[in-house]
Amino acid sequence: MSDDFFSLLGLNIKLIVAGFSGGLIKAFSLKRASSWTILGSVVSGGVLANYLSPILNGFGTPPLLWAFLVGYGGTELCRRCFEKIFEEPNRKRKND
Repeated sequence: MSDDFFSLLGLNIKLIVAGFSGGLIKAFSLKRASSWTILGSVVSGGVLANYLSPILNGFGTPPLLWAFLVGYGGTELCRRCFEKIFEEPNRKRKND
């Protein structure tokens, strides 16, 4: 019953746990990481793994491996996306 509920919400628990694991390993490999950095790494790893791993699954690699790798690199991916979205328009305005 709980699997039906989570799948109805678009959540795959196995992928989320694999992404959390990747994010946790990444967080503890960072030097002087604060508790917010660790939490952000773990949560973003799990969320991104849930939604990106099925897309990457088309390459023939097991989905849990993709989920772990996305979880490991999730914080860096989020950081770069936010920089691209929020910082570039500010740079253009300053140069005008």
